[in-house]
Amino acid sequence: MVGSVRVQGRGQHRRLVVSLEDLESSADEEEQLRMVWALPASAYCDLDELRRRTSWPRCLRDFRVEGDGASAVDIEGPEYRATPHELTMDWTVGTCAFGAASFEVPFHVRYLTPREGGGVASSSRVPVGLVPPSFSFRGRRLTIASELA
Repeated sequence: MVGSVRVQGRGQHRRLVVSLEDLESSADEEEQLRMVWALPASAYCDLDELRRRTSWPRCLRDFRVEGDGASAVDIEGPEYRATPHELTMDWTVGTCAFGAASFEVPFHVRYLTPREGGGVASSSRVPVGLVPPSFSFRGRRLTIASELA
């Protein structure tokens, strides 16, 4: 299986755009697709937003977030009070059209640590430091092309 990830959006609200190919599921058994994404302190996924999301592809069912709890992610906290964390998402894979699926995972950039004297950086672009998530299907790690810098 192969796929790609890229980021879309500007400002505090962005989306990880995921495209996966060769998502063939056996009719006899349910198979799991897992995404593990190490997020820096400067970014987070709102777990309530993920739970309410209705736009997952039909072939990705029974979505769940590992480590989900009432205080799993403080969505109001600034970067300097947050810690890097890992988001693990699992889906049960049904029959995908043409064996492929595309979806978006919304995420947000935190208010950044202010600098003494004002501002957060010397320019208007502040790097967030995202790394691409890893994916596994049928217990095998998938090859993912990434446009994340």
